Amino acid sequence: DPDELTFDESGESELAEVFDRLHGGESINVVVDCHRIERCCSSGIAFFIKLQKNAQRHGGLVAFCNVSPHLCEVFEMLHLNTLWRTCGSLDEALAVVEDASPS
Repeated sequence: DPDELTFDESGESELAEVFDRLHGGESINVVVDCHRIERCCSSGIAFFIKLQKNAQRHGGLVAFCNVSPHLCEVFEMLHLNTLWRTCGSLDEALAVVEDASPS
């Protein structure tokens, strides 16, 4: 269901690739476009926190964009909005991480 972020075995390899890029230094910043996510299960929240910690460990940051009002509310209730930037558009999120990248 594209309206609810869940993780299963088929998504594990994609997630592993994201973390490999962070650990390998290929990428330090991550943009998460939530345009198709209305709700998020606990494993999705755990993934976002793990993603943030890994990016931060490597000197990067995570920016979210196109976050639904419901998901924004969840982030705020859990105080997750203090861990990462939430932007209104993909362009804004890309600009945030580009501005944070070392020159």
